[in-house]
Amino acid sequence: MLELYHDWRSFCSMKVRLCLAEKGLSWENRFVDLIKLEHMTPQYLELNPMGSSPLWTMMGCRFTRARSSTSTLTRSFRMFG
Repeated sequence: MLELYHDWRSFCSMKVRLCLAEKGLSWENRFVDLIKLEHMTPQYLELNPMGSSPLWTMMGCRFTRARSSTSTLTRSFRMFG
């Protein structure tokens, strides 16, 4: 199961959400409010020490960069979309 930690207002998060939608993949929503600085909490920094958004996880692997995330999704799920 894919988990996406994101803020709806984040452009980088939007790129990953669009890629997930294009591939028709389901994902678990984990909203991180950037305005409230939730990406700087100890719990989030434990998952992503850079404190960036988006962060998505799949099979124990963590991905934090929007560009590499969309490339990874495209390569991993070529049969979809």
